Amino acid sequence: MPTQAHQRRSVSPPPPRPPTIRTKLKALVMYRRLFGDCMVPSNFVVPQQSPWPHAMAGLPLGRIVSHMRVAKRPFALEIEANLAGMGFVWSTAATMVRCCSRQGPQADMRVRYVSWNVAIDALVIYHAVHGHCYVSRAFSVPYGSPQWPPEAWGIVLSSVIASAELHAFQLTDDQLNALHRIGVCTHIPPWPCVVALLERYQRQYQQTFVPIDYVVSGRARDSCNDSSSNDSVAQSDWHDDDEYHPGSANDDSQGSEDGYFSSNDTYRYHESEFGWPCDNNGAGREGDASDDDFDAYDDDRYEYADFDNSGDISEESTSFIDSPLVGNDGTAVSWEDIPLGEFVWALALGFRQLAPERQVRLLAMGLELQAAEVWATVFEGMHSFLRIFGHLSIPLTFTVPLNDDAWDKKLWGQRLGHCTSALHRAVGFLPEVVVGEYHRLHNLVPAPSAERQLFRHFLSSLRDFRAFHGHGAVPPTYSVTGQATHFGELAATVREFKSALPHSDRVALDEAEFVWDLALHALWPELMQAVAAWCREPVPRSEMEPFVSSVLPPHPIGYWLALLCVHEDATQAEARAAIMDTGVDLAARWGATVASLAVFKGVYHHMYVPSDFTVPRAAPWPAAGWGLPLGATVRWVRSCVAHVAAARKRELDVRGFEWDDLPFDEYEAALCVYEQYAAADVSPDVVLPAQAPWPPNLWGYPLGHVGVKRAALLIALSTAHDATLSQFWKQPEGHDGAIPQFELTDVLSALQRYSNIFHSTLIPLLFTIEIGASQWPPEAHGMPLGFLLATLRGNVPLLNGRTKALLTQQ
Repeated sequence: MPTQAHQRRSVSPPPPRPPTIRTKLKALVMYRRLFGDCMVPSNFVVPQQSPWPHAMAGLPLGRIVSHMRVAKRPFALEIEANLAGMGFVWSTAATMVRCCSRQGPQADMRVRYVSWNVAIDALVIYHAVHGHCYVSRAFSVPYGSPQWPPEAWGIVLSSVIASAELHAFQLTDDQLNALHRIGVCTHIPPWPCVVALLERYQRQYQQTFVPIDYVVSGRARDSCNDSSSNDSVAQSDWHDDDEYHPGSANDDSQGSEDGYFSSNDTYRYHESEFGWPCDNNGAGREGDASDDDFDAYDDDRYEYADFDNSGDISEESTSFIDSPLVGNDGTAVSWEDIPLGEFVWALALGFRQLAPERQVRLLAMGLELQAAEVWATVFEGMHSFLRIFGHLSIPLTFTVPLNDDAWDKKLWGQRLGHCTSALHRAVGFLPEVVVGEYHRLHNLVPAPSAERQLFRHFLSSLRDFRAFHGHGAVPPTYSVTGQATHFGELAATVREFKSALPHSDRVALDEAEFVWDLALHALWPELMQAVAAWCREPVPRSEMEPFVSSVLPPHPIGYWLALLCVHEDATQAEARAAIMDTGVDLAARWGATVASLAVFKGVYHHMYVPSDFTVPRAAPWPAAGWGLPLGATVRWVRSCVAHVAAARKRELDVRGFEWDDLPFDEYEAALCVYEQYAAADVSPDVVLPAQAPWPPNLWGYPLGHVGVKRAALLIALSTAHDATLSQFWKQPEGHDGAIPQFELTDVLSALQRYSNIFHSTLIPLLFTIEIGASQWPPEAHGMPLGFLLATLRGNVPLLNGRTKALLTQQ
């Protein structure tokens, strides 16, 4: 017979299971939805009443939040990102910042709180020492170093930068200006400018909400500091965007339980979203988190630093317009294309943490910070992404391509990745109409294909590989025990078929810092040493000389500098930090290159830079580019086109950069041969066969492509030199009477002089007499002689009598 005690034990219900991390985070989302912030009182307990779910009743949410705020370890990065996405409040003290800390490179990561002033001072010292703030994720302020204040010892500075990005509007004006001066947060405008732009937005659109993807044009930005400008000017300064309307939502849609903690890879965390460092062994990365992350610790184990050191930075605040800023990469910040909508959403998330006077200012504007209309065009972008790519795994840095007819024109340039990430992390506390549309859209996603599943598996394995090895250079022979498909073989296939990958997958791989060029990765340490040694030379050698190295191929120094400027693997965070540490200012070099290309196009009206062209040391050429071997730089950039970073390629494409050095001077001969052997018209894809009876010197000649480019070149040059050409024709049409840049007699004299110098009348199409050339008279300087001769020869029936007579005398 069982005893009474045994009987009681046998009928007692099992002890309640402790709440999971998922439950705790969902409770936080519900609290944010009901109360508008995450400032949970320490004694708050989830009540047993609607709208709280029954499963959460009695949850000591206040105690849980208190434990989270003083946890000594950072949480898994996916949890950190979710908490940031709901505006979680780590410290109610506005003067304090939560950051990572470690006592040495191999020590475990810990969390501590320091004053913003200490953290910013540490960044200022880093900038003074290194000349930049591209801080490696592995760097922590060395303990015991007299160069740094003791309060900063151990701080992982990359976590400070990440926190500054998240909480920029909670900083004082002086603190943000101090960060701007060292190139940190330079894309975030000062508070007065944000207020001015919001006021102008309201006058322009008469709306109390700002779509999250709304971007301000540069002209509107410039006028925000002009107190004399009137409303009509302000209205003309803004993008003429269509009105935003929310998508039709189905409140009865059957989506996932909450959308916020989905188990697929649609919104997987990437470190650029919340840039806290992680240990090389993978600790702190996204994935299944343990409930231990939310366990309470003894209070005496938490690290706090000088909560009373709340004095403001002493430097005077600089004005928005009068202080030119220099970004972290050394380039000037123009304050154009301000993502006002994203800034307003950041203000909505951190509203209760703003200074009281800033809260009052926003309330006075009557802004609806969480209106459903904020997300309308984001849903349009998501619909288009789903239609084009067949899924909604939108990479964080995905931006809608420009000039792509597959997308609605009004979506071009939309920062869709950032916007959808914000939507996903906030959907649990957004209006019901947004939640309904969110679930309805995700219900349209088809089941992933086998190919899609393989890519998702590869991407997940790549993240694990990078977390363990510290880089994404997966060798072709690499394999993981127990996996049927060799990971290295997949990586090799991805590299081989890179051009065939969907744009969204390329972006996802770049985010995961996949190394595309294994050859460059193998040369990287030696290359960094060589560049650093070159920078340390009292008188640096010519860029046309090769590095003296037993490892590096014998390319000129300038080749390696050009490659580092544009290579996709050199744009990754750790690579940028290593490059900056060598002492070479690649940002300044690239800026000088782009500026010189712009001047070249303005002067010569094309982008076919001669291989021996060097930037002249005179106006209108930018002083930063004087002496730059521009022709060689163009050749070097073309040589690595397969590895040019997408952002660099876009930057060059919008300026009309020519990626091929085309053989224009063989075109007429090739055309004659084609007309002799083929009866068809010349289509853009015509290439001369590499076989008899075609002339061997023209085998493989891209006749169609050269013809298209040549026609466009002649149109551009004809437009630019219309006044000069008008002297040649019988009846000039549409000529406005402008004075010719080059007189007809001077052109014909230059043709004769060319014949005397080069003993030939076959002048290359792109031959232009250089300005300042001593062999030529001043009136011929800058003359596009090759183009003018080609125009004369190709239009003989249209020449007037004077031109024909003068040509006859030649």
